[in-house]
Amino acid sequence: MRMVNRTHPNVIMTVIARAITASKDRPTHTTITVGREEPTRLNKIKTPVRCVPSPRMAALLRLTLQTLQAIGKVMPMSLKLA
Repeated sequence: MRMVNRTHPNVIMTVIARAITASKDRPTHTTITVGREEPTRLNKIKTPVRCVPSPRMAALLRLTLQTLQAIGKVMPMSLKLA
């Protein structure tokens, strides 16, 4: 039996929601941290994600953020994987 690193499907929705919220609240560049929880700083959003995303999920999260930025829904921001 193989162990598979699965990421909860709500991770993508959480990141999208936090990105849109951050765009409305803060006009500056924001970093969204996905992975282990870190202390929240002014320029960070803590996402309630306790598992480290798989490479496929990480690519999907980056693509989702880039798409949202391209259509003008969110400001430029970076995704940091812990």
